[in-house]
Amino acid sequence: MSKDRSTFKKNLLSSLTEREMAGFVELLKIMRKPSGENMKYLMGFDTKTLFGFLHQKLFGEWDLSVLGFQRVMENLDGVRALLGSTPIRVACFKHAFPKMPSNLQISNEWAQNIFVMFHAWKRFCERFQERTKKLHPDEVAACLQQSFSKAKPVKLDNSHAVMRIIHNKFTSVDYFIDQSMRCRFVVGLLNGRPSLFTVERPYPRL
Repeated sequence: MSKDRSTFKKNLLSSLTEREMAGFVELLKIMRKPSGENMKYLMGFDTKTLFGFLHQKLFGEWDLSVLGFQRVMENLDGVRALLGSTPIRVACFKHAFPKMPSNLQISNEWAQNIFVMFHAWKRFCERFQERTKKLHPDEVAACLQQSFSKAKPVKLDNSHAVMRIIHNKFTSVDYFIDQSMRCRFVVGLLNGRPSLFTVERPYPRL
């Protein structure tokens, strides 16, 4: 019987669509914890426990017997339909970074009126989240401006420069390093407008 259960498990998992697999995960979350067993046992895909739960859902009763297992095994289509109709609880995540001010621009001695792209804002907040997560957006913008004002132009070594040119689809960009915050700014033209594309952690490759 253990061989039959193993075969059923393989057949079931290999046949599930993405939606049915999501339902399977949700089903595992709400399964009743069997008496005397710990959570590791429950979440480890114990077929006897799983089949008992499926049997209850399909046939309206709780049955952990061999007969119950066979009934479930013979109703693979019913199992898939059950998994496909299981409600999926999608977690809602809030932005972990402050909202970017509109038309934000930064400048330094070598680059004037650089428009900050959303991706660059997000990367800056992510890389310095301990410093920015509790700040007002205007304060984060001031922090970004302060860092960029300290940044100096830098050239990548030849090997990295070639790879970056290819990666950037042959778009010319300039790099600025702020040693105090250990970050590198990538600036280029977007639709003819000088823009900050991203903020990188270049170390140890400076």
